[in-house]
Amino acid sequence: MKYNKEYYNVYSNIVNKKSLNFIDNSTIRAEKLLKTNFDDWSLILFLDSTKIFEALKNVEDIGIICIISVIKRWLMYKKHKEHRIYAEYSNKINELYKHRNINRIAKYKDNTKTVDLDILRNNFINNFENIKKMKYIKLRNHLILGFYIFMPPVRLGNLEYMKYIKNPTRLLKHEDSKYNYISKIEGVYNITYNQFKTVKFLKQQTFKIENKYLIDLLDIYFSTFKNELENTESNYLLYQGYNFEKKIDNVSIGASIPKLTYTYTNIKSIHINDIRTSYFKNFYSQNPTIDEERDLSYKMGILYSPETKLLYT
Repeated sequence: MKYNKEYYNVYSNIVNKKSLNFIDNSTIRAEKLLKTNFDDWSLILFLDSTKIFEALKNVEDIGIICIISVIKRWLMYKKHKEHRIYAEYSNKINELYKHRNINRIAKYKDNTKTVDLDILRNNFINNFENIKKMKYIKLRNHLILGFYIFMPPVRLGNLEYMKYIKNPTRLLKHEDSKYNYISKIEGVYNITYNQFKTVKFLKQQTFKIENKYLIDLLDIYFSTFKNELENTESNYLLYQGYNFEKKIDNVSIGASIPKLTYTYTNIKSIHINDIRTSYFKNFYSQNPTIDEERDLSYKMGILYSPETKLLYT
């Protein structure tokens, strides 16, 4: 470690190498701005926040946030959290994040498409008899799309790391946390997510599949490819090809979405983020309660924020 161990761990114990390197790089950047080595830092160096903000005026927002975060970390490390200057730097960071969020919302609205999910679902359902007869890749892709239109749509990685347990001997939540799981228990499909983008904050998630059409899709998938799925050692839910040797990757999961949405809606280049956006827009058009907003955000693996609504209304 380049700096004092207590400095790194002032908020929590950090062992992740990327996080440690990030703190190192941000601190070095702050040293250059302040023209003072870390070991020579003192409270008086940070008392004139206006002067420091002025020195940062030509730095991009994220760079300013990194440097001010370093100053906050140092103030915490030196037991100055209660000093008025700590609050000044905290307020500046909050102001910058608010500015970034406004820009992010504007950019997001400019770069996302929407699709009528009712039309997509209805056309999908009307093709069910043909779906039953499809070969592996096409049926797999329909199952993928089914997860995104018949349930609150999660991110690609949730399906990439999902394993199928035919006869579980213990609760799914007790299985190896390196993977996600699906299993039919007492006639009901259960899902446990351990690997997804926001697991650090939302922790392990467990859901039951209640949508009739997704249940039917899963039954068709498992019965059609029963032998292939039961004879694999890896037990993944989705595979890259007909040999059932390599699990599917998120590139292939993502690529399956625009092909099928075009088939069922005649709209080109609809991706998973567009489906998630469409789902949210439809949801917010119904004037949900705050509890309903929190619940949907949780199911979609999103950290709830009242500002989320601004993206979709």
